[in-house]
Amino acid sequence: MTLSAARSLAIPILLLMLLFTACSSTSGLSKRVEVKEEKLATALVKTGRSMLGKKYRYGGESSKGFDCSGLTRYIFERNNVQLARRAADQYRQGVKVDRLDARPGDLVFFINRGVIHHVALVTKVTGAHLYILHSTSSKGVIEEDLRASKYWTKRYKAVRRVI
Repeated sequence: MTLSAARSLAIPILLLMLLFTACSSTSGLSKRVEVKEEKLATALVKTGRSMLGKKYRYGGESSKGFDCSGLTRYIFERNNVQLARRAADQYRQGVKVDRLDARPGDLVFFINRGVIHHVALVTKVTGAHLYILHSTSSKGVIEEDLRASKYWTKRYKAVRRVI
């Protein structure tokens, strides 16, 4: 191989090396972000579960009693994430996620007569089962499988990722 042929090959090889180096450093960054998000999601679920059994209270946003959006806001604020107060406003935060891609820490929204009226926190995803934690007027703060509730399944609107 001549010297000029070797030089002409060196530039594309060098460019490829730079490209792979850039990709590997980016994937390291995305892994760190994923780990941070997983830790936050775990903390959100833990905070939410510590509120299980608390009473429903219209307009409530403390451990004395919660409405649905008061509960989600309380959970997120205890973990240093700002969340709007009303369910309809929380629905405007974050990004929409396909139901099949939901993961712990996501928010699930429900409608009544075309209006967002309820929000819950995803606590666990197992196959097609989506477990949610929310404050209901009939039972207070509970955790349940969304598929097991005909009432909530019929009213499902969307999953949104805030973290």
